[in-house]
Parts: sequence; structure tokens; C-alpha cells
Amino acid sequence: MSETIKLLNARIFGKKTEKLDKNQLSFFSEAELKELDIDSDISSKENEEVEVELRVVRHRKVKPRGQRAEFLDTLVQVDVVHDLEQKNCADCHEKLTLIGKKCVYREVGLKQPELFCRNHYQQTYKCENCHPKVAIK
Repeated sequence: MSETIKLLNARIFGKKTEKLDKNQLSFFSEAELKELDIDSDISSKENEEVEVELRVVRHRKVKPRGQRAEFLDTLVQVDVVHDLEQKNCADCHEKLTLIGKKCVYREVGLKQPELFCRNHYQQTYKCENCHPKVAIK
């Protein structure tokens, strides 16, 4: 194990593709470099003596996506339509015209002893005065 750790540390913190030029000057004198080498030998011996305790971390499995929608599609569908209370344009106060509805959210309902899917729709409106060029579908 200690050899494996030493190898991994050398890969992480060791020399990469950086190469030193032989003619490059050093900031340290030769005596200081020898002291640094001696200190590094001592610290590497200390590192070998230290026992490493590895801890296994268990990861939760990733839940598959899209299963909720598939499940809701298999149930009996019940539609609930929510209408707007204010049917006037907030900008120009003209009357809004109904252009359709969109599904806001889906939920599972329980009716003894069966399940069903309740689809909630919000009716959508547009103002003919503010948006006259938008085609109604």
C-alpha cells in the first residue's frame, strides 16, 4: 500500500512535462540544496511510516429519469381546468380571448381502491388589442 501511495503522490505532485535547462541558474546555493535534499529524505521516511486509513464511501444509485411520467400515463386521466379570475388585460384593460390551455402540473390521486392521474390545466388568454397579429390555434 505504501508503494502505491508513493507512486500516486509522485504522479500527482511529481515532475510533469516541465524540463529544466542545465544552464539555468538556481536561487539556492549548493549547500542549501543539499539541506533541502536531506530534509526531503527524512520527510519521505516519515510518510512511509504513517498508516493510511481508507474509508469506503457508498454512493446512492442514480434514480432512472422519466419513470414518473410513464407511470402517470398508465393511470386513468382526469382533467381539472382552472380558469382565470381576472379576464381583462393588465395593460390596456380590454377583454381577453381564450386561446387554449396548458398543463401546469400532474399529480396522483387515490380513489379507494384505485389510483388515477389528475391533470391540472390553466386556461390561457390573449388580448386582441395588445397582440392582434398572433394567430389563434
